[in-house]
Amino acid sequence: MTGTEVIAIILSVAGCEGLWKLIQWYAERKSKMVRKSEIDELISRSLTNSKDLRALSEQIEKNTATLASVRTDLRAHELSSLRHMLFSSPQGRVDHEHLIEAGKHYLALGGNGAGKIRLHQLEADYQQRLEKK
Repeated sequence: MTGTEVIAIILSVAGCEGLWKLIQWYAERKSKMVRKSEIDELISRSLTNSKDLRALSEQIEKNTATLASVRTDLRAHELSSLRHMLFSSPQGRVDHEHLIEAGKHYLALGGNGAGKIRLHQLEADYQQRLEKK
């Protein structure tokens, strides 16, 4: 065996080992890689099974129901306040205009009956007030 043959054998063995190490490194790297679809699936699965998310969802539903109740109470209070204002006596022209606007708002919110009659009465009185001047 000549020196070139020995060097060729050593290089081929060393080259094979280097190539083998490169293949192992690539395979290990590829096995650690995670695809975007796998990440998306993992996120969606963890969100649907999350206790915190379920608790948060229940709290949102509870707050939504409470908010609806508060809105109903607020609307009733607003109608009551407008009705009370509508049936007060105007002290001057500006007060008269304010009461007419309150009456229109009262009707827009769904008030009716005596409030509607009172609004017509206030409008008629306001017209008379303007005609006198």
